[in-house]
Amino acid sequence: MNNRLLIQLEGRKLFHIVTLCLILLFLGGKITFSYFLSAPDESQQIYETLIQQVEGPLTEQNRQYIESEKARRDQIIAQDEQIRDDYISGKITQEEYEAHRAAYRKAIEEQSAFDQIYQRYLFLLEKEAQHSQLLEMTETTGDIYESRLADKQLQQFQNDFPLYYDIGWKKLIGDGNVDYLLLLFLMAVCIPYFLKEHETGMADLVDSSYKRNTLYRIKIVYILGLSFVSALVSQTVDMVCIMTRYDLPMRDAALQSLPAFGNCVYPLTLQQACIWSAVVRVISTVVLMLFICALCSWIKKTLPVVLLFILLVFFPAIGRNEMPQWLNPYLFPQILSGSRIFTQEGFVNLFGFPISGASIHLLFWIAVAVSSGIFIWMKMNNSTNK
Repeated sequence: MNNRLLIQLEGRKLFHIVTLCLILLFLGGKITFSYFLSAPDESQQIYETLIQQVEGPLTEQNRQYIESEKARRDQIIAQDEQIRDDYISGKITQEEYEAHRAAYRKAIEEQSAFDQIYQRYLFLLEKEAQHSQLLEMTETTGDIYESRLADKQLQQFQNDFPLYYDIGWKKLIGDGNVDYLLLLFLMAVCIPYFLKEHETGMADLVDSSYKRNTLYRIKIVYILGLSFVSALVSQTVDMVCIMTRYDLPMRDAALQSLPAFGNCVYPLTLQQACIWSAVVRVISTVVLMLFICALCSWIKKTLPVVLLFILLVFFPAIGRNEMPQWLNPYLFPQILSGSRIFTQEGFVNLFGFPISGASIHLLFWIAVAVSSGIFIWMKMNNSTNK
């Protein structure tokens, strides 16, 4: 049997009617969930309207406006009871009271949105203070490592730190969640496909054939290819739903201008962070499935592999708050989320050079991918030599 025929047979084996139905269910579910989960609510629309009034660099004019608005809104809310008493006692007219009540209702309606803007304003002030402190440290510190560390941390200030409507960017970069619908689909399709010969009692026959390694290589290529395409489609659906519903201003602003990523060690813009977040999600999905292929070639039973898949991917997410903090970066949900890698902070002193913890964690996942590939190759060679 030549390789082309073997590829065709494996393709038919993978893309049978059940798999095609699962693909349709996955696509339908993905589009539906992305459409509804990305829908903006009323509070976000109020937030967008308010922040557009101060959008741009944190100038003195913007600072004065935010501070005066904060004081004005706080005063309106604080005086409500006194104004009501004055109206009842006849100290103010009905027109004055109604004008106050209209301003009060508007202040209450916009309070949550304005508080978000004010918190971002305070955050940007903190980043300015941090920038000044790091500049001072590079000039005054005599310790070589501390100086190098300050230089490394200063890289995040290569880009601007303006105020802007950030909801779209936060959704596009990601909030740390994992695409479990995609992972369920891949688990349901790929694990039974890889282990079909073992579950049907054909493994001994396949293992004795001289095309055995070619067969399993084709299976792995199909699984990794399906994982890559599925993850890419999933990312595309998410991005289209978000980009068609939200404004994405200030694409060249620093990623660190978002409070959730304020301590990111990489000097990225918002646009670059979106691209890298999507790339990490797609590649990490492929790495996960390569690791699962290694487990399949070792365990050779569908149920134990499925249970391990659930343990590795779903269980850490359910109980991640109970996990030790140091362990989180080495769990699959951390890398599968795409965005959590940008929230990792801290540096390690390696012979006087500051190495970010995020870089060490990335090296760990590269090692997982390489080790999985080597393990599969060794299992194939060992079986061939028996």
